[in-house]
Amino acid sequence: MKTGMLLLILLAVMLAGAVLMLLAGRQIWERVAGPFPDKTIDFTDLRRNGRPNSFLICPPGLCRGADAESPVYPVTVAALEEAFLSVIRESPRLRETAAEVDARQYDFVQYSRFMGFPDSITIRFIDLGQGRSSFAIFSRAHIGYSDFGVNRARVRGWIATLEQRLPAARR
Repeated sequence: MKTGMLLLILLAVMLAGAVLMLLAGRQIWERVAGPFPDKTIDFTDLRRNGRPNSFLICPPGLCRGADAESPVYPVTVAALEEAFLSVIRESPRLRETAAEVDARQYDFVQYSRFMGFPDSITIRFIDLGQGRSSFAIFSRAHIGYSDFGVNRARVRGWIATLEQRLPAARR
């Protein structure tokens, strides 16, 4: 009986916490977990935390431990940047947090629909010369151990949308 009562109390506390999080809004996570790292991502020296709550995609030779190789497009880096940023900026619950326009690198935070969990996304556009370009993206969760594939699905979805808009562009 004591175990059942403890489980009931634990469930009530968890439910109350979930309701509080929903009512308090997205910023509650930053109050609970502290501010998220606000440093510029260097894709060539990126060190991941080893948890399965991120997704990294890079052109060959740029990143260590990438989950996938990013596509190469036969378009200028400016054209790829413009098209891909328009796809990203159409996403719900997204805010741009930083931009290094000269370096063609942008940072975003996207919040989950129900609990407002924040994920950071950094994208850098890369000029490969001869009218070809690519990108590196690092999408990662700040809360929890696993993200149930959310970061992978986000990046893959954005790439699919980009390729619908640039159907003949992928190589």
